[in-house]
Amino acid sequence: MAPTRIWWNTGAGLAPGRLVGLVGFNTNFNTLGVCAAWLRLSVGTPEAPLQRRFLLERLADDVVYQSIARAPLMRFLRGQQLDAMDFGAANEYQLAQALEIVRAAWQQWCTTDGEIVLKSTGITPEQAAAINFSFPWSRAFECEVEAPL
Repeated sequence: MAPTRIWWNTGAGLAPGRLVGLVGFNTNFNTLGVCAAWLRLSVGTPEAPLQRRFLLERLADDVVYQSIARAPLMRFLRGQQLDAMDFGAANEYQLAQALEIVRAAWQQWCTTDGEIVLKSTGITPEQAAAINFSFPWSRAFECEVEAPL
């Protein structure tokens, strides 16, 4: 079984206190289930914007990127004769295309399978569209996802 991290926020940093986030490092569906359970337990708490940000980032990275977008990204990189484990040599156009593959997968998920998930958690289409993806390590097996507060 994969480890689970629990973060507590007391307002003065991470320490025992109110649950701010919970991540299960395992399969994509386990992550989705953990996120859903965590969000349900934390609805109505003062950290609601942080919870929405956390959930958006987990959905975009652990569910959509890892299970939907990564395979077409890897096919694209191979087609461009770039190493998926280190595509630091990619030019601006190739990097823009790689990011577009990921953004398109996220947008499609948000308007199809993920629409009910986002609606049930109170996440607006505008909040979902504000997600930023990047590849700071130039490796296809991981991306950086940032959701604004």
